[in-house]
Amino acid sequence: METVDFFTDRCGENEGVFYISLNGNEYTLHRAGAAPASPVPYAGHFEGEGVSIKVEAGELLTQEMTHAEEGMPSEIISEEYAVTVTVTKDGHTEKIRGVFWQGR
Repeated sequence: METVDFFTDRCGENEGVFYISLNGNEYTLHRAGAAPASPVPYAGHFEGEGVSIKVEAGELLTQEMTHAEEGMPSEIISEEYAVTVTVTKDGHTEKIRGVFWQGR
């Protein structure tokens, strides 16, 4: 069984490069194709080092907003989305359910 410890772009450290840790081993990935329209910036298909990853965004789980003054718009502080991560490695495919968090 695969476990995803992290999936990140390290704050854009190297544009177009993503990193995933599977069972404690880190792999370098690149987006394969265009990014889909999604509130989750890591949604889409990624490949590299013999690993293929597909990230699909699910429902919004939580959202924290600022308390705006009257007439002013509220801003998003943080959000959590359900995600499904499909991992293909060494000819084996597995779907993992997880949570994507973004915020400040």
